This record gives sequence, structure tokens and C-alpha cells, in this order.
Amino acid sequence: MSFKHRAYVQQLEISRLKLMQLEEEIVKVKKTERIVLFEVEYENWIEEQHKLNEELRNAFQTKAHDEQLNQLIQTLLNHYSNLFKMKSDAAKVDIFYLISGIRRSSAERLFLWIEGSRPLQLLCVI
Repeated sequence: MSFKHRAYVQQLEISRLKLMQLEEEIVKVKKTERIVLFEVEYENWIEEQHKLNEELRNAFQTKAHDEQLNQLIQTLLNHYSNLFKMKSDAAKVDIFYLISGIRRSSAERLFLWIEGSRPLQLLCVI
């Protein structure tokens, strides 16, 4: 092989590696976008849940008809069904986020990210 041929092959290999890195970065960005979308949807779900709980509480306090209560309960069941679908979709993207991230505060997630440990372990050391 000539020197030019070797240099060309080496340049192709470097370009291939750069392309692989860019593809990995694109996958990470898409994954992050999906997680952010889930977080927004989850916050909206929480807000709606508070509203539905308040409606149900008011219906019980005003002694609403069974038909109205059944309708509210069905709405709540559908609402939870939507949550499980959202979680299922998020699990397909990143199951570890769903397990460790959704119910934790940002400070707890920071500790998990830094050391892979739980904040309670840090408090035990202190």
C-alpha cells in the first residue's frame, strides 16, 4: 500500500469513528428530549389529579348522586390509565430514570448522580 492510500484509509476510519460518536450523541439527545417530555406530561398529570381529587371530595361532601360519583370515579380510573401509559412509554426510553428519578427531589437525583448512593447514606456518615 502506498502512503497516500494508508492516509486515506486512516482518514476514513477517523471519519467513521466521528460519525459513530455523532450518532450516539443524537440518540442521547433524543432520549433526553423524551424524558423532558415525560416530566412535563407528569407535572400536568399531577395538576389534573389534584383537580379531580378536589372534585371527588366536593361530590362526597355535597352528597352527590351515585351517577355523578360513578362518572367521577371512571374519570379518575381513566386518568390513572393515562399515567400507566405515560410510565410505560418512559420505561421504553429509560427504565432507570423511571425507577430512580420520578419520585425523587432534584437534590436526591444529584446525590444519585454523583456517587450512585442515596442521601440517607450521606446523613449516616455525618
